[in-house]
Amino acid sequence: MKGKVHQFKVSSLLGVLLILGTFVGCGQQEIALEKQISNFVAGAFSTKIDLVLVLDDSPSASFNQASDLRSGVQGFVQNLINTGQDWDMRILAVSLSDQNLHSKIWTNKPTFQQEQIIPSQYLIDQDGNGVSSSNELSRLLDFYQIDNSVGLYEEGLNHIVSFLYGYANQANFIREESQLAIVVFSNGNDISESLLQQGSLVPNPNVSQVYMDNLSALKDNIESHVRFYSVVANSYHSNRSCNGNNAKPGGRYLTVQNYFANASGQSVPNLDICSQGSFNQAMNTVSSQIQPIVKARFNRIGGICPNIISSIDLDNSNVNVSVRINGQTIPHDSAACDLESQAINDSTCNGWRYERYYSSYETRPNMRIAPEPGQLAPPGHLIRLNGSSQYFTGDQIEVICQ
Repeated sequence: MKGKVHQFKVSSLLGVLLILGTFVGCGQQEIALEKQISNFVAGAFSTKIDLVLVLDDSPSASFNQASDLRSGVQGFVQNLINTGQDWDMRILAVSLSDQNLHSKIWTNKPTFQQEQIIPSQYLIDQDGNGVSSSNELSRLLDFYQIDNSVGLYEEGLNHIVSFLYGYANQANFIREESQLAIVVFSNGNDISESLLQQGSLVPNPNVSQVYMDNLSALKDNIESHVRFYSVVANSYHSNRSCNGNNAKPGGRYLTVQNYFANASGQSVPNLDICSQGSFNQAMNTVSSQIQPIVKARFNRIGGICPNIISSIDLDNSNVNVSVRINGQTIPHDSAACDLESQAINDSTCNGWRYERYYSSYETRPNMRIAPEPGQLAPPGHLIRLNGSSQYFTGDQIEVICQ
């Protein structure tokens, strides 16, 4: 029996396993076999992202030069494109102080689902094909101008929620299967729930849960599908020490950011606006935070050893299996790691274990575990990866059976 090389790839948009080789079954009695190599590249969970840029338009804003803003937005999109992902982006920009001051929608992909098509009057699209060109990115900032009546405090959170449920909703901006990312740029704080102290309104340090609930509801209450990035000051800055301007800590924006970072199991980013030298640099920092959004995490590999059509004991048979991720060999865990619940709590379980054989008629488990479970394993033999051996979008996986 000749050994066969089977190649398969996870689709970057749908996460569906495509078997490109033809599996030839051998008799159950044939355990010894020549080398079989299964290769695949782990695909993305979703490359769809709906991005809202919320821009401080006060005279004291740290970044208020139109040329700097346009350069930052264009650099941001180009950075995402350079990652090699097939990004499907929708971008809106809105004033922090006035929800009625905003851009139209820039999008780089057409939409085929009727309920999510953007009506033409909401779209930046010069040639009428339903797609915005890269040259039209600068038009996202056509609305932007400094408002001399605005101070260091704006009802930013109120405006963001109202804008998303108002204009963005009317335009079919937010898609069901996308990730929603909101990026706030400000050198002040939110005063949506102000307190009166000594005759002056000051920010309330406690942010009502209603803001987080309203944002989560836009994504069917799946908090991990919302990202909130606060490019604000972490502390007070006087004497124009924050990029040539003064700044007050944006604590309320940071509270919302930290809430959604914790909900998705992500580390809390440090996006202090006063440490960013320009809007372009700030956007680059945000880009590095957004890129991992579409990275899925997997803990199973299915369809290995295709020439064996029954369950086997990889520990005691004459079938040898090796697993490599990005060229690095993954150790074979001991039998103590057989139970998934047990392996999760065992720091020594950081390798792979054979799970079982699944026929095409059986209910098969998911291979993807984050950002949400999905992608059913194909029929065949299945192994589970424990602890640090789990793999991510873009990883090169190789399983050798011999």
